[in-house]
Amino acid sequence: MLTLFQKHGILHDRSPPYSHESNGVAERYNRTIVTSLRSMLNSLTLKLWAEAVATAVYLRNRLPNRSIGNSTPYESLYKQKPLIHHVRPYGTKCFVHIPEEAHKAGTKLLPRAIEGYLVGYTSSDKIYRIYIPSQHKISEIRQIHWTNKTIIPLAPIHMESSAQKESFATVPPLSHPPATNPTDKLLDQDYTSTTTTTTTSKEFSHLPPPIPDRPTSPSSQLLREQQQQQLDVTEPIPDTKGPRRSGRITRPPAHFGRNAEEIPDEDPTTYRQAINSSRRDQWTSAIDDEITALKKNNTFEVVNKPIGRNIIDSKWVFKTKKSANGTLERYRARAVAKEYSQVPGFDFEDTFAPVIRYESLRFIHAICATYKWRPRQFDVKSACLYGEFKEEVYMRPSGFSDEDKVWKLNRCLYGLKQSANEWYALFARFLTTKGFTASTFDPCMFVHAKHDCYISLYVDDIAIYSAHNPYLKSLIKDLKTAFEITDLGEASFLLGLHFTYTPDRLRLTQERYIDTVLKRFDMENARTVSTPLPKGIQLKSGTEDERIPDPSIYQSIIGSLMYVTTGTRPDLSYTISFLSQFSACPTE
Repeated sequence: MLTLFQKHGILHDRSPPYSHESNGVAERYNRTIVTSLRSMLNSLTLKLWAEAVATAVYLRNRLPNRSIGNSTPYESLYKQKPLIHHVRPYGTKCFVHIPEEAHKAGTKLLPRAIEGYLVGYTSSDKIYRIYIPSQHKISEIRQIHWTNKTIIPLAPIHMESSAQKESFATVPPLSHPPATNPTDKLLDQDYTSTTTTTTTSKEFSHLPPPIPDRPTSPSSQLLREQQQQQLDVTEPIPDTKGPRRSGRITRPPAHFGRNAEEIPDEDPTTYRQAINSSRRDQWTSAIDDEITALKKNNTFEVVNKPIGRNIIDSKWVFKTKKSANGTLERYRARAVAKEYSQVPGFDFEDTFAPVIRYESLRFIHAICATYKWRPRQFDVKSACLYGEFKEEVYMRPSGFSDEDKVWKLNRCLYGLKQSANEWYALFARFLTTKGFTASTFDPCMFVHAKHDCYISLYVDDIAIYSAHNPYLKSLIKDLKTAFEITDLGEASFLLGLHFTYTPDRLRLTQERYIDTVLKRFDMENARTVSTPLPKGIQLKSGTEDERIPDPSIYQSIIGSLMYVTTGTRPDLSYTISFLSQFSACPTE
């Protein structure tokens, strides 16, 4: 971007960080848009916030602005006045015509229109963006029937100086009793503008006079008169004891605190959070260890920022690694590249990297149970750093102040699209030199037929399945020579699976994960049953009116249980598959 500015003679002036006042106009305009957004979404779902923002900007571009001579931004850009006759209240209910071409077979007697709500405009004043709740989609439609009888016409806007007086119309009082909600009745009235002098009624003499520098609009004047009529009709009730309050202690639903209790002390998500947290010393030490490992492997070299080359962004990822029983093992910090800033063909080519399958893990552990083997588990420190680059890649390190310096990567780094691919290729070549061959069923399962030895690979987690013999000791020694690995002893926790060994069997469970899921959905105190589903149960799809307020909770439960079925509970496959058919519209 700086190169482009220099080429065209553009001076790039940056505002200081955390100085919002430097962007006063932009900040204020954003505040105006957000305020409009809250009002527009008062009666519609928050999922339509993007449409509401677009509509707010659409309308603001058609309002006069003093900074451009009381003209509108639209007129300044297109040199013509904007059309506003098609503007309607946001969220107006309507009925959308279903064309004959869209009729399905067997729907001859069904309605020919569907309910919708106005959520936006298009470049045409005859085509609107309509949200259709029954279909959960937004469409641009022309054939619309609006349900409201009349729309309040926009009064002409006159921009006058502060020295001029302005008089507004007063609407004759209503001849019928006011509605319960004055605003609803206001929408049904036809407004006729007549220029008269505003007078103050005697019954309003006890109210403070209006502020003369801020005149009221005709619509707000009519609203206040209707509200005052409603107050006059109602007899005032003296309040001597004050409002009655319930003595019951209210408590929020349990699921409100679900996410807060799940992780009592969350890991930082940014570099700034880590160095400002209560565990600053631990995270700083983890960062130093990571940089030391990068330098030891000759992963990068600091160079001047090249001109005309893509510079990849980066960030720090912090994670507390825990053991199988949930105790803290160590703090980990990883310098991770932001892969979305890589350019295909220049920064990477091949990206695919396989990982061990659950079927392979269950199969190899069945062999271990038969021969009474105890698999050994190893963790490769900074595994992706061993992969070598074929391309020339530059990265901007996070947390470093010198903007004119970048890292020229000599080896792969976490986050790069090709890192996992290069690491797998390197590890596979190493095992091939040791006499291993990759399984045709699973490329991450390596077999040594001569010594009855198996190795599984899941990114940087290695497990060796073999009898205790001299060859196993020799293999572990070669691995420690080629890579920096940590010997974790007997494999007890791998890919969410917990292994328990006894003299005559090997037990695989996901108890820790299941407990986490139960706590997440407030079901840790639920009663157990002997069968997943009652015998002969019949379920039917719900309707929009019967759907629960937040379907994502039900969908998250189904997804969590699907993960269990792929690991250790295949007996739940039919039940989860059956219940997942109702994920679109779950009911109570």
